[in-house]
Amino acid sequence: MRFVLQPSDLDIFVSDESGRDLCWVQGPTDRVGRWSLRSLAGDELATVRQHGSPFLPRFAIDAPDGARAELRELPVGRTPPVLAALRNALAGAPARVRYALEVAGEEPLRVEGEASALEYAFVRGGRPAATVSAYWLAGAGTWGATVTVADDLDPLLVLAATATIETSWGRSGRRDALQPSVPSPLPR
Repeated sequence: MRFVLQPSDLDIFVSDESGRDLCWVQGPTDRVGRWSLRSLAGDELATVRQHGSPFLPRFAIDAPDGARAELRELPVGRTPPVLAALRNALAGAPARVRYALEVAGEEPLRVEGEASALEYAFVRGGRPAATVSAYWLAGAGTWGATVTVADDLDPLLVLAATATIETSWGRSGRRDALQPSVPSPLPR
């Protein structure tokens, strides 16, 4: 199955490969670190909540049907998580970022890529289970992402994880949540 994540000024819309909108990702509003994947009617399909250290975050992904997963940013190399978080706080995130998507009762998916990379994959057992490719949406003047998911994988969890990664890297999501608010100068 192939999906397209297309950011707008407020949220991220998910469509199928024929361009038909399927659902949308509502970015953080009044609750920082919380996203939700919603149907076009507004029903919540999945919730993503950030917890843990802001420098090595974890994201719980919950769906009303009981599907549950956790997306974790992994430290680089064998660095203990506390030292990796300290390194991120002092020097910024490393160029190569790794994630694990752990789904209850299944072998974890590994996500390895660079924040500036245009492609990355969710890998299980050495084989890609889902691939993500960034692309330029010329008409919208912004970046989007195509997500191709293997038939045996829950697309809802992969879409929620991809939207979280893309938002974390600053390529998608609410513009006002991604950019610091700068007050306008007072009139003279």
